[in-house]
Amino acid sequence: MKYLLFFFIAILLISCVSPLGNKSIKVQILNASNTPISNVKITTSENLDSLFFPSIDIYEGKFGNLNMAKNKIDGEYRLSYKQDGKYHLIKTGYYTNGRSLAYSMYIEVKKDTAIVKF
Repeated sequence: MKYLLFFFIAILLISCVSPLGNKSIKVQILNASNTPISNVKITTSENLDSLFFPSIDIYEGKFGNLNMAKNKIDGEYRLSYKQDGKYHLIKTGYYTNGRSLAYSMYIEVKKDTAIVKF
C-alpha cells in the first residue's frame, strides 16, 4: 500500500512539473472555394512566428508547421487571407502558456467562411 501511495504522489508531482502541450502545431489548409486565395498567413495572437503561403489555388491543399517555441502566454490562432479582393481575418482556437493543446489544425476555406478543426 505504501508503494502505491508513493507511486501516485510521484506521478502527481511529475505531471505538475513537466511541461504539457506542444511547442508547434501541424497545419493543413484546403481551398475549397471556387476562387484562388492569396497572402495566407497563420499565426498566434502574440504574432511571434507565422506560417505563410503566397497563394493557394482552387481545391489545392498546403501543409506546414507553426512554430510556437517563443510563445509564453495564453492566446488564440489567427488566419488571414485575401479572397476576391477582400481581406479576411479569422480568430479561432486557444493555446495556453504558449503551448498548443492540439497536435494539428485543419482549415477548409470556402466561399464565404473558413472551417477550422483541431
